[in-house]
Amino acid sequence: MLREPSVVAIDKNTKHVKAVGEEARLMLGRTPGSIIAIRPLSDGVIADYTTTERMLAHLISKVCGRRRAFKPRVLVCVPSGVTSVERRAVLQATRRRG
Repeated sequence: MLREPSVVAIDKNTKHVKAVGEEARLMLGRTPGSIIAIRPLSDGVIADYTTTERMLAHLISKVCGRRRAFKPRVLVCVPSGVTSVERRAVLQATRRRG
């Protein structure tokens, strides 16, 4: 089980993910100009689809390791007030990343 905030630190120049989760949250407001810390989910809804996929891939590999022998079972929660389109986007991003 993993409990991490939905924050991603990205290098502006290379678009490379520098940190995800708690490590990225600690970078909020303290990063140099070339690194931005963003929240790809806003109120349980995807605000940045590509970054959300990258975050999910990192978190899944953190739990299962880089070389997975099995497909992990993932529990995803969305707020009750989201639309069916927003809910489908969260499920699709999760499925695409593992």
